[in-house]
Amino acid sequence: SAGRTSGGAMNIDPTAVTHSAAERVASRIDEVFRSLKEFRDEASPLLNAPDVHHRDLANLQPVAHAMIERHAGLVSGAGLAVAPGALADASAWMQSWHRAGSSLSLTRHSLNPSAVNYYDYTDMEWYREPATRGEPYLTDPYMDFGGTERMIVTAAIPAHSWNNTVSVIAADLSLPSLERTLLGVLGSHPSPIALIGAGGKVIATNSARLAIAGRLGSDASTKEFRLPTSDIVIGWRLVAFS
Repeated sequence: SAGRTSGGAMNIDPTAVTHSAAERVASRIDEVFRSLKEFRDEASPLLNAPDVHHRDLANLQPVAHAMIERHAGLVSGAGLAVAPGALADASAWMQSWHRAGSSLSLTRHSLNPSAVNYYDYTDMEWYREPATRGEPYLTDPYMDFGGTERMIVTAAIPAHSWNNTVSVIAADLSLPSLERTLLGVLGSHPSPIALIGAGGKVIATNSARLAIAGRLGSDASTKEFRLPTSDIVIGWRLVAFS
């Protein structure tokens, strides 16, 4: 526990602080995945009907809006990527929305395979992994080329369609919001602590040096803390430097 040194300064226990930060970040992620499951419950009747057209998916807009509002600041966009062949009038379709200022906008992707900026979402990690594994999935940070053109993290879960294919419900998470969550727990903690993705990238940190480097050095003396998520097993971890 925290105590005071002989000089009266606060001595912060780095293990306790890092545990608290890991629990807080894990809680935020769990909340997002619970909302994705609620979104899937609303989308399932559409995905399990063979005569649904792409325009029918606009009915999910209030669900996406409620999710983005519920996780204000953290979830910047949410929607549905439909498995090929699941719709009656489109071979592929994405119906997603994102926060644009104070309003909600439809996220537009080019789904024409012959277009220069064709967005083949079925080849994207956030779609491919949950669709093939049949499990929830959380990506490391990446640039959303062809979508919002921002660095994001995507949380996604599989959603079965009527023709035995797997669609995906997904939400984009704000990196600055994750960083605020981490720093809000760390406060003025003096030692460098970083949230690291499964691929080794620095997602958020209280260290300017680590933020610039983007990855951990191999010569550092560190302690690692796995994020105690309850709804999904992820490779993210908090790393505290001695």
